[in-house]
Amino acid sequence: CDRRPARPAQQCAHPTPHLCVYVPVYCGITKIPDCFAVGNGDLLNFSWSSAFWVFNWVANMAYARYNYYIEDIKKTQKNLEDNFSMYLPIIDTKALQEYSKSPAHAAEILTNFSNNQSQLTLSTWRRLGEFLMVKYIDGNIKKEENGVFERNAYGLPAFPDQPGYSKSYYQNVVKDTGDKLKLKETAH
Repeated sequence: CDRRPARPAQQCAHPTPHLCVYVPVYCGITKIPDCFAVGNGDLLNFSWSSAFWVFNWVANMAYARYNYYIEDIKKTQKNLEDNFSMYLPIIDTKALQEYSKSPAHAAEILTNFSNNQSQLTLSTWRRLGEFLMVKYIDGNIKKEENGVFERNAYGLPAFPDQPGYSKSYYQNVVKDTGDKLKLKETAH
């Protein structure tokens, strides 16, 4: 990064780019966002406060039924990234104006913005994971509109869609199990 105060570097918390959010983290900040900090979890220690782990948690749920999950993921990505796009020019301008008066204050503005947006993204992504867990549990798809799950006239969850598995999944079950699952004729 160069020495100008308003140069965001993009931070992604997961090795699969389409399953994460690119969070603006500025160069020149004085404190790394906690969710991206070294030591906040590692490959052998899960941490709910680590963006790496929260993004991996959501992605690992999505791998099994990608074609269903991705639409909810894209909606959340778009909301976050659209907000970043809206605020970045404002933060850039404010930091550049402050830089001429006080480089330390400009760094503080960028640090606060980067840390706040990182934490917002982490908490939003965790809520997304919780939503996905409820919506798609047991291979069913709970009915919802705008993120609110539907209930029936008795206040219970509306009966979920039960899409089953793909044809290739069933073909693989038959192929892998051979005659074990084949119905045998009975004497009745």
